[in-house]
Amino acid sequence: MKQEVYCEIVAKETGLLKKKIKIEVDFGDKKSLFRELIGDPLKDNKTGKTICFNSIIDALNYMSNEGWLFVNAYTLTDKDQASVLRYLMRKKVTTSAKKSQQIQAAHQTSS
Repeated sequence: MKQEVYCEIVAKETGLLKKKIKIEVDFGDKKSLFRELIGDPLKDNKTGKTICFNSIIDALNYMSNEGWLFVNAYTLTDKDQASVLRYLMRKKVTTSAKKSQQIQAAHQTSS
């Protein structure tokens, strides 16, 4: 059974004088269920280390190579007037009927 899963790449400016960008990937609240479906997409399979991105394009290219598709992008301004860029991505994964029922049940109990 194929199921779509989503994540969001979040890039935020940090630093006062020298602007840097902090990049995180948000997989939602159900991280344990998500990780059961696709593993940990931000760990290097060879070294086990967390992958660090040099730029938002680096993150987008990495996610694309992992089978994620771009859906939408938008920009917000946080309370410190810093720009926060958000990139919504999706991926189709194969799940068993049992796993699909567990995911649906988890979403119903969290609503």
